[in-house]
Amino acid sequence: LPGGAGQEGRWTVHVALQPAKRRMVEQHHAWLTRVRAEYPGVPVPQPLFHGVIEGAEVAVERRVDGLNGTDVTGEPRLTDRMFSDASEHLVRLLEPQATTMDDELFETMLQPRFDLVLELIASRETHARVRRMIERAREGLVGRAVRLGVYHADLRAKHLQVDSDGAIIGYLDWGASEERFLPLIDLLHLIIHQRKQETGGSFGAAWRSILAPENRRPMEQRALVNYMDAATLDSDLLQVLLELYPVLVAGMAELNWDYSRPDWVRRQFDL
Repeated sequence: LPGGAGQEGRWTVHVALQPAKRRMVEQHHAWLTRVRAEYPGVPVPQPLFHGVIEGAEVAVERRVDGLNGTDVTGEPRLTDRMFSDASEHLVRLLEPQATTMDDELFETMLQPRFDLVLELIASRETHARVRRMIERAREGLVGRAVRLGVYHADLRAKHLQVDSDGAIIGYLDWGASEERFLPLIDLLHLIIHQRKQETGGSFGAAWRSILAPENRRPMEQRALVNYMDAATLDSDLLQVLLELYPVLVAGMAELNWDYSRPDWVRRQFDL
């Protein structure tokens, strides 16, 4: 594979060493190709090759310059720019028209992953709490018009490349991505995970720290409001999805892990 003038060897190579990773490597390459073609306002690496080499599933892409998003941890100005760019870019992945979340769509899009999470909860108390969270989400979502769209599903700082000012120049690792899902979740995951990294606390503590608007940092609140405004979403949808976040992130994880992790949602979120 030629690197191009001045670019020799500047590649990222993904090699699937486990059966479950083969699907993710293939999907990652396919999404890079698709995002570059269909969503040019969302920067991603240039896909170069996908295939089997000596029995191993391999994907190769042009390496994105700059810093990894984790390098801006603890740098408010750079984190602010990263959040701001994410709030702008992610709206471009949404469908132009809103879709009404009816009972059928809730059952097909959301309930299966909720059931998966519930099956893995050993604690009766946690099971009851999560069921109540799901019931409240159903009340808050069914009958509501929302703009669905492409779901990266694992958007956090380590899956971003930024420049020296914190501007996002590449969204990485699309192996868990989904064709059509709820809006806002990717941005919530980025913000909550970044708060977790900066404080060194748990997922649960980071999640709880942004539940109330008055506890959010200005850069967090600004990114969330800008996304909601640009996506023309009802302002109260933010709270509905925030309260459901532990179940959503647990469901995403279980769909993509090589093996199940019973009681993960209780341990991570102290539910």
